[in-house]
Amino acid sequence: MSLDNTSITFDVDYLIKYPDLILSIFGFVTNLIHLFVLSLKVSTIPNFIFLTFICGTDLLQLVTSGINKIWTVLTYIEHKNCIGYMNHVDMGFKFLSVWSQYFSLTAAPWITVVMAVTVIRNEKINWQGAKRYAIFTLVASTLYSSIWILNAIILFQYLPYAPCSADSYLQHYMAENDNWVTNSTILMAVIEFLLEFSWNFGCLVLLLMFVVKKCKKKYSENGTVLLLLSFLVPNILSVVGYRLFTKGDDNATQEVLIIPNGIASLVRVSGTCCRPFLILWKCKDYQLIVDSIFDITGGVGSRIIEVESTPISK
Repeated sequence: MSLDNTSITFDVDYLIKYPDLILSIFGFVTNLIHLFVLSLKVSTIPNFIFLTFICGTDLLQLVTSGINKIWTVLTYIEHKNCIGYMNHVDMGFKFLSVWSQYFSLTAAPWITVVMAVTVIRNEKINWQGAKRYAIFTLVASTLYSSIWILNAIILFQYLPYAPCSADSYLQHYMAENDNWVTNSTILMAVIEFLLEFSWNFGCLVLLLMFVVKKCKKKYSENGTVLLLLSFLVPNILSVVGYRLFTKGDDNATQEVLIIPNGIASLVRVSGTCCRPFLILWKCKDYQLIVDSIFDITGGVGSRIIEVESTPISK
């Protein structure tokens, strides 16, 4: 059953879902086009393999986000102020969607970092090498996300069945119990923190190295920096949102977390929507492919591709 009390928290959260849904649909369309463009040269340009994997995980995130928002809109009247889950089926759906988003938010940033490392080192990576790096990162992200969600499912079995409940059963259980379930949950939280810290620190180091190379005129911008920023900026905005609304409380209630969770989803979807345009703006190989598809220069584009195709395919 739904909560009877109506608060501004739920209204704001519901309003946030509309731009999130619109951006998810827009991003899904643009990323499908982006994936098509990448597929035309993915077998000849090694870095396009990284971009293809990133695009694939972004599409997964957008589909999951869009379905979640549509489901929320459809069930809004009957379950307007429902916190948590409505029933076991809804809980299963939420676990699946959380795994999907968690996997996307883990795989895509790390693949981008791997690509940035190859760029900053001027490493002449071949197609097989790029594919191997990308697949390894993808598999590692899949395993980590699966272990994380499995731990969450096991923990859920120890909590009371309470649909649409604002009571913080999870926080109470973690505070009052000391067993292998709570210990594994704490361990996963520590691992998650270390991974996020490592990624953000590594990202800042890479950005600093790019700036140094740029100052020495040893680096030509091709979109890698902007790709890193498309992940880093949403991360920073999400952390700021959480800190503002929770006031630094690590054990904030579910109701307090509603709005910061909505803001975090919105800014991350926004970053996902921006990535195809950042690549189009800065990647010359990508621009040539798009130019040849749409022939936007009245025939000149196709002739340029014929001249440039040899070095690109090497």
